[in-house]
Amino acid sequence: APCHDRGVCHRDIKPENLLLDGQYRLKLADFGLCGLVGRHREQPQAPQGDHPQVNNSAEWLRATWCGTRRYMAPELLSDACRYGYNGQKADVWSAGVVLFVLLLGHPPFGTPGPNDWWFNEISHGRYERFW
Repeated sequence: APCHDRGVCHRDIKPENLLLDGQYRLKLADFGLCGLVGRHREQPQAPQGDHPQVNNSAEWLRATWCGTRRYMAPELLSDACRYGYNGQKADVWSAGVVLFVLLLGHPPFGTPGPNDWWFNEISHGRYERFW
């Protein structure tokens, strides 16, 4: 929540990015994929030249597909991602998957593929029931 309070969405929460300091406090590492949201959001800079797939709007930051598939929120695995998603909710989903792994020793789902029923549901925008 401290990151979200400052308008930062991590977008790649996974066990490899969680560290303990000398007092055994949990620290989040690797902010390489983070994005700014809300009043903190910066306008991304489009590359020079004609690049129709990149625009200079604030939507670009939260519609970018990034992260580790096994820990991604369902909406990031569907076409809904290109219309924008709530980065804070996606971080909470990823944290939930990490907790699942810590408690049970394996992820709740395998690596997504086109033959998985849940991946097909998500790919067609029917991910509400997973929340």
